[in-house]
Amino acid sequence: MSDEAIARAKSKFLPFDQSRLRREIKEAAKQVLNRDFELYELRKFFATWMISRGVPESIVNTLQGRAPPTEYRVLIEHYWSPRHEELRNWYLSHAPCLLC
Repeated sequence: MSDEAIARAKSKFLPFDQSRLRREIKEAAKQVLNRDFELYELRKFFATWMISRGVPESIVNTLQGRAPPTEYRVLIEHYWSPRHEELRNWYLSHAPCLLC
């Protein structure tokens, strides 16, 4: 598959640009909360929620992509190798759910 075909396929699945998405989240939060909103607050809330429900910090860090690529490679190669299914189960079992 060519790079052009891959780019077309990605545009079908992700029809938004990241800066617009960030701007719209901030504008909506300003209307609802009547204050400025940092996207870091969502990350902090997610990490706090997961850890308070017993999810190991290493799982939370992996789900949030906190480990730099070099550290992550060392973890995978030498110490710990989470399977996608394991991460998915942690997430589904413990992540906040707005419409549950």
